[in-house]
Order: sequence, then structure tokens, then C-alpha cells
Amino acid sequence: MGRLRSLLAHPRAPLFAALLALLLLSPALSAGYLLDDYTFQLTLHPSSQASGLGRPGWDLFNFETGDPAHFAAARSHGIWPWWVAPNFRLAFFRPLSSSLHAWEFRHLGRMPWAQHLHSLLWYAALVMVVGAAQRRILGAGLVSGVAVAMYAIDDAHVLPALWITHRNALLALTLGFAAVLLWDRRARPHEGGRVPSFVTGPALFAAALAAGEAAFGALAWIVAHALLLDPRPRATRAREFAPFVAVSAVWFALYRGLGYGAAGGGFYLDPLRQPGEFLGALLTRMPLLLASQFALPPADLWMQQPLRVQVIASMVAYAVLVLGALWLRRTLRGDPRVPFLLTGTILSLVPVCATWPSDRLLLASGFGAFSLLALAVTHAKASRALILTVLAVHGALAGALTPLKVFAVQGMFGGIVTRAADTLPLGAGAERAEVLALTAPDLLTPLYASSVHVVSRGHAPPLALRTLSVHVEGELTARRVDAHTLELTLSRGFLHDAMSQTMRGAPWNFRPNEAIDAGTMRATPTALTDDGRPRTVRFEFSRALEDPALRWVRWEGAGFVPWTPPPVGASVTLAPIDLGRAMSGSP
Repeated sequence: MGRLRSLLAHPRAPLFAALLALLLLSPALSAGYLLDDYTFQLTLHPSSQASGLGRPGWDLFNFETGDPAHFAAARSHGIWPWWVAPNFRLAFFRPLSSSLHAWEFRHLGRMPWAQHLHSLLWYAALVMVVGAAQRRILGAGLVSGVAVAMYAIDDAHVLPALWITHRNALLALTLGFAAVLLWDRRARPHEGGRVPSFVTGPALFAAALAAGEAAFGALAWIVAHALLLDPRPRATRAREFAPFVAVSAVWFALYRGLGYGAAGGGFYLDPLRQPGEFLGALLTRMPLLLASQFALPPADLWMQQPLRVQVIASMVAYAVLVLGALWLRRTLRGDPRVPFLLTGTILSLVPVCATWPSDRLLLASGFGAFSLLALAVTHAKASRALILTVLAVHGALAGALTPLKVFAVQGMFGGIVTRAADTLPLGAGAERAEVLALTAPDLLTPLYASSVHVVSRGHAPPLALRTLSVHVEGELTARRVDAHTLELTLSRGFLHDAMSQTMRGAPWNFRPNEAIDAGTMRATPTALTDDGRPRTVRFEFSRALEDPALRWVRWEGAGFVPWTPPPVGASVTLAPIDLGRAMSGSP
């Protein structure tokens, strides 16, 4: 124990913590690609560029700005599903991160381990910068060493470190916390120490914003510092903060002027365009994120839950957080750093409440949360119960879960894509056919599987790859209306899963018998659920359903299987997809 205390109190404790994090996360080197990694590869492929569906290398996070031509082409090819909101927009201004990804996918596409190594090195850099800032705030010694160690091994950080295209958050916060560190050095210079230049911090923040909007999580810490920790006169603080305001204003002007933002989907909210919805989300999601940050369960648990369940969970979380705060107050009362750490933790979570709760959003708030916990467990008045609880959850459990999560995430998200690619009828002749997935376990797996065929296996892309339904709850009845028409009825209604709602959120704004054109297919909702989602949809095709140019599949067990439409006038009923089997690959 004495040896461990000396390591935590060592001046190089942030480096030791970063090396420990690299060790625990090292299984990521063999993880392969995940989620949007496939999308970026497909976007950069010559076939996508030729069809007008590609993006410049600096603009890969621009999924949809609302351009009518791009939107129509994406829906016609099946990249956007038939139910996508007509006003759908999902575009992020991340030119620095995007340019790095474009270079890597073009030159290191067959070496995902190198791209994972790049991400892990950025995570190590983030740990070291956070550790350096904690040493400035908490003082050199055991407290800051415990704080950075808990931050480094936090299992909530697995997905940002593992998911290549989530690296933008690592870049943005590494640069952003470097700006926080420089702010503190200017505000509270050590005697005889070098004071950083006035422009260095704002320049780092500008670079952080070019990497991703996660940089606003670091800006929240500068705001909290200026309000509660900075000893300089108010006028001096205001003058120092003005360049950060200017950089933010320029970024917002570019963001709006170039058409970036989110609309139409249920995954992201735009705080400026949807202030009422954002306030409601803030009240619901903030306690769930705080509960996950300080204790359990993981914030991702709530993504698949109905809103009413999230609201109830939020109320419970509020109560638990109040009790936890009272518990910590007994130990930390009177410490002047506590108001700063609490305020910064809460402010850093405000921007990420614009999307669904997830542990991956806790990179910025962890700076304050683990500093508070480190202050508590190292305090002379700390109870044995507090020390054991914190070290068990954020030490032993987190350290054990981190490598296990790496394997689990890759097994779930990587395995399902590989099995989908192996069972989709793509390859010879597919470029002259449309592949129609009657059912799928989620919205994006067919698209990712198509990327595997086109990018990794050298197959030509199909004319279109359409998902007619995501079917993980209730019964599905498929009725053949005529030679060209199939009618699907879902007992739970379409868009009953959270992932489908990323493309269209409430209010749903579907109208009975209003046709939706998607290239050679027309989808017409004919009956709606009580909350306005389609229950029955009629799909009309330009070809007869038996035409060889239409290749039908449905998901069964661990992959796709061929499917044959029933005769005219007949119908078939299918049980829901077992999502656990689909994700795990069990037969």
C-alpha cells in the first residue's frame, strides 16, 4: 500500500495513469472497425463520390445538411430509410478530426490497429493534460494522483477510446483542457514560473472547436474557474475571457451559416432551435448522467427506455444525488475548491444533454467528479465506508470492467456487422439489383454490412439497399396485395426502437395515405398507432416482387436469410427478432 501511495503522489503520476490506461485498453488494437467507422469508409469510396453521396475529406461528419438533391439520392439508395423525417439534418463541423480520419481511412484502411493506436495515444494525452490540470487545482501529491488514476481507468471512457470516429472528442478535450490549464497558469502563476501568452489559450480552444463541439465541455471549466477560482479582478477576468467568447461566436456563425446542426431526428436536439425540448431533456438527462458519473448504473441503460421510465429514473437519481451530496458534504465542507468542481461538473454536462444519455459523454465532467471523490477519500475525516465504496466502484470495478468492455463492445457491434455482411446477397451481380431487408435488428447494420462488401471485399455497390422494418418487438404481418405491392403491419408500430428514431423523432408527423417516394419504392402509411407512428405501411415497387432484380432477405437468429414474398392475397406472420441473439451471434 505504501508503494501505491508513493506512485500516486509522484510528480509523474499523470504519466503513470496514462500508461495504466494504455495497458487496460490495449485489447482495442485488435478491435477492428465499429459503427460510423464503416460509414466514413463508404463515404470516401470512389463509388460514393461518383454517385454524389460522398463528402470532402474535411467534412465527413456532415451526414445531411438538408440539401434536397443529396437527401433525395440518399433516400433513393436506401442510405436514409423510407421513414426519415423530411426536414432531417445531421451535420457537425469538425474539420480537424475529419481531415485526420480521411487521411487514415485512405492510407491505413487495411491497418485498423494503427488507427486504434492513434486514438489510444490521444486518450493517453488527454489523461496527462487532465492530470496536469488536477495537480494545479488540487495540489501536487496524493489527492491529484488519486483523481487522475480514477479518471484514467474509468470504464465510461472505453467507447471514446475504442471507437475510431469518436476520436473527435479526445482531440477536442485534450486541446480544450490544455486551454484550461493555461487559464489557471495565467490566473494563479507560481512564483518564478513562466506565464503563458494571452493568445495561447484561445488559440488552443479554437483548435479544439475545429476538432469537435465537445470542446465546449472544456470551456465550461474555464467559465467555472473565472467565476469561482480566479483571484484576479473582475475586469481582468472579463478581458481574458473575451477571446474565448469571440472564438465561440465565430464558430457559431460558421456552424449556422454553413448549414450545420441537427433537426428532424430523435437522437440530437438543437438547443438554439429547440429551447423548450432542450430544457426538458436537460432536466431529465442531467441526473442520469450525474448518477452514472459518480456511481451506477451506466447512462446508456436509459437510451432504450420510454420517456416515462427515464423521467421516473431521473427523479430517483435526483434523490440519490442529494443523499450522496449530503454524505460528501460532511467530509468536504469548507473546502474552497468544492464549489468550483461542482459547478464545472454540472456546466460541462449541459452541452451533452442535447443527445441521449451515454457514458461516452462523461469525458469532460470526469475532471471534476474524480477530483471531488479524490478530495473526499483522502480527507482526514473520510469514513471507512466512503473510502471503500469509492475505491471499489471507481478503482477495482472500473479497472476490471475497462478491458472487458473493450471485448464486449467489439463483440456486439463488430460481430453483428460481420455476420450481416456474410449473409447479405451482395457480390456478383449485386450492382444491378436492389437488396430489400424485410426485417433487420437495427437501422444501420445493413448499411455497415454494405460498406464491408464495397470497401473491404471489392464488390460493386447494389442499386439500393433498403430496410423496410426494424422488428424487435411485437408481431409482423406481411400481406401480398398485388404483383408489385406488399403490406406490412407491426403490432407495436414502426419506429418502436430507439435507433430507428434517430432518423425521425416525435412529433412523428405521419399522415395516413400520404405516399413517401424512395426511388423505385413508394411507402404509404395506411394506419397509425395512438401516438402517431405507422402501424401498417403499403410498399409499392416498380418491379414485380419476384423480379430477380429484387433480392429479399430477413433477419433470423444471428444473420440474414433469403425470404420469398407470399402469393398475391396471402400473408405470413413473423415473431420479433431476438436482439440478444442478434448481437451475441448465438444460434
